[in-house]
Amino acid sequence: MKLLALQHHEYDDAGSIIEWALKNGHTLTTLVLTKGEKLPPDLDFDILFIMGGTMNVHEEDKFPWLACEKTFIKKAVEAGKIAVGFCLGGQLLAVALGGKVTKNEETEIGWRTVNFNKTAQEHPVLSVLGKEAVIFQWHSYTFSVLPENAKLIASNDACAHHGFIYGGNVFAFQFHLELTYQMAYLFAGELDKTGEKGKFIQSGEEITRRHGYIALNNKLMFKFLDKLVSSCF
Repeated sequence: MKLLALQHHEYDDAGSIIEWALKNGHTLTTLVLTKGEKLPPDLDFDILFIMGGTMNVHEEDKFPWLACEKTFIKKAVEAGKIAVGFCLGGQLLAVALGGKVTKNEETEIGWRTVNFNKTAQEHPVLSVLGKEAVIFQWHSYTFSVLPENAKLIASNDACAHHGFIYGGNVFAFQFHLELTYQMAYLFAGELDKTGEKGKFIQSGEEITRRHGYIALNNKLMFKFLDKLVSSCF
């Protein structure tokens, strides 16, 4: 299978998706949009992964390629391509499909529990994630208004909208299920530099100390991707 990942941050690459793709013999192409790499002129891929980033979905004045990316995402979804977004990627899916992204009441950073609702638990793909899981977060914005006909799949005490599905081919997550050990330590280091604190913000030390959750997140990611492929192809 051909996989395409859109990357928006030096640290937030395709993460554990890279290992999964290699293990299963899939071809993964990553485009780093912040380095000026261009979106392809066609849709020659089977699954589109849209990764996280530090920018906001509306900052087209600073990052002009965001407008092109939203158009590309919408085109891919309308063509029936599988699209999976994480954090900023989920937000880009939301606005590309007519939803809204606004600042969340609380910034959420660190390992936090996500609760999956009945829609997710009964879904042929998402059911593998279970009823709840501790997953890595780093966001201050969220998709506050879901696209028309989208269905909410997850929430927690800091964020009402932690994920949605749209049609049979869109999976938008506010959380970072793709996190690897390397990414966790890099993110923790960045957090310590900012000195950011809040009710739902863990320290860099706590993030690295709870590294056992990384293996759990990787396991959930692999189960999700395996089920996605077996159910949709």
